[in-house]
Amino acid sequence: MKVGIADEAASQPAKVFKAYNSGDSLYFLIQGNDLQADYQFFIDADNLANTGYNAWQWKTNGSDYLLENGLLYRHTGSSSDWSWELIKSIDVAQSDITIEAGFAITDLNDVPLGYQYGAAFVNDPQNIVLSSYLPLTDSYFIQLQRLLENPQGIGCTGSGNKVVAYWPGTTDKSVYNVLERSLDNADYQQVAILQHNSITYTDANLAENMPYRYRVYRTDGISVSPASPPFSISTSNAVPYFIEIVTDGNSSDWNIIPPVATGYDQQLNAMRMVNYGDSLFFSMEGPETINKYKIYMNTDRNNQTGLPNYLNNAGGFDFLISNDSLFNAGTETWIYLKMILSVSSGSFLEGGLKMEEVAMINSGSAYVCGRLNDSDLPQSEPQAEFIKMPQPGIPLYFNVKNSQSDPDTRIVIEWSRPGNCQGFIIERSVGDSAHFKPMVDLPYSETYYHDNTVHPDTIYLYRMYAYSSLNRSAYTVIYGGYPGQISGISESSFNAARVKVYPNPFSRSAKVEVWMRYPGDIRASIYSVTGQNLLDLYQGKAERYNYFDIPEGSLEPGVYFIRVNGDNINISEKIITY
Repeated sequence: MKVGIADEAASQPAKVFKAYNSGDSLYFLIQGNDLQADYQFFIDADNLANTGYNAWQWKTNGSDYLLENGLLYRHTGSSSDWSWELIKSIDVAQSDITIEAGFAITDLNDVPLGYQYGAAFVNDPQNIVLSSYLPLTDSYFIQLQRLLENPQGIGCTGSGNKVVAYWPGTTDKSVYNVLERSLDNADYQQVAILQHNSITYTDANLAENMPYRYRVYRTDGISVSPASPPFSISTSNAVPYFIEIVTDGNSSDWNIIPPVATGYDQQLNAMRMVNYGDSLFFSMEGPETINKYKIYMNTDRNNQTGLPNYLNNAGGFDFLISNDSLFNAGTETWIYLKMILSVSSGSFLEGGLKMEEVAMINSGSAYVCGRLNDSDLPQSEPQAEFIKMPQPGIPLYFNVKNSQSDPDTRIVIEWSRPGNCQGFIIERSVGDSAHFKPMVDLPYSETYYHDNTVHPDTIYLYRMYAYSSLNRSAYTVIYGGYPGQISGISESSFNAARVKVYPNPFSRSAKVEVWMRYPGDIRASIYSVTGQNLLDLYQGKAERYNYFDIPEGSLEPGVYFIRVNGDNINISEKIITY
């Protein structure tokens, strides 16, 4: 970054004064001509005139530290006493046109360096040739702002028109993270202002197929930090994106999932977790090959149960995943449970296990932390919080039927709303059941859709799923047929009735079990994927438990649906023969 001029005086040898700090160091630079070997930097760390040494050359001031000819001192006397105690020697680069000095901010441990501090400089203080002062004599000290510690790095992943940006956290509760982006190398624009412990932001609805750059800096409302180095990423065509994790070492499955914890060790580290179906998946990414890892989980959120994590003294952890082994907390030590699946590829690792194995079935969140090689995650907090994503239910009573008003050129699709749902996506395959493509994205308020783009001589098959945030349900069964010739088939809630076929798939014959909460008359039949009735299995009175046979040789190899409907049941199940 370009450092601005804090003070200047063109009429003397010492012409320009500059100051800069990184996260852990403070630097001064003097530029001019005919600079002498002897010099002094006065530093008023707390910006208070009633503490420290009152340098007579300037108006009322209070210098807490003195940097003189490569030696750093702290003031020990009264304001009028030239009384200094040596702290250390420091490195200085010096010539007749520049004096450049730097030291650790922690060296100023007697009076901490404030975010507002004062400084002054004198070259040739004994006036052997010609003394120079910045600021000029009889002025107040130069007022400087200490830059906040910068976030060190930023990473970005994304899919379609969304970008997930993430960075290391900070323990400084007085600051905010400011995320900026630049489109196609234009000026940076502010995207979000986030709390100190926010480590990620999902930037949605971006322009498609465009190059973006992201950076992040911190501010406390007065001072700012240097910005992180920028991260460049390009968007692509926007398509529906939902979690579908396959533990194969391919990091692209995780592109739109925000990290739960981050850290910085030469490069940015991140740990992600997500629930999908009945499983819990995790991933680790770092700057180098992953040799070892640990993940601690407090799934009951009770700090009084479980064991400490031995990383940062946080307690109450119930489970430990360590190098592909799962442990649970015993009375005094970790007890081995089983091996789990994980796959690594260079600096990326992913793994998964069943949620029931870590007591997450009925838990909505867990406290987590980890260790990647020798780096803690999170770096700035004892632990992070993983919050499960809602699992949407499958659309209920899914039904595809003929249009009464326009049966040859319109197909009606109906369903009922499941729980934990934000919207629905309907997919259609034309001519067969192998080429489904998304047809429409509908909000949660909708329960029917009219497909007006059909032809009476073509088969149209439909399926749909519900979604919530990044999570989606399983598909419904497939229904459809020729416009005007569709036999309506619908799906019912499993709370009222259940149909089970076993074995499934089967090669010769199979058993059908029908359970009903409320007995009544039923009809059980087998249909083709186009809705054609192929075989009636039973028609008549049914009790709570009922059993039927699919006779040997009654079906050719393929995909079919068994439909059971009646007074208190209306269910279809897919069956496969081979």
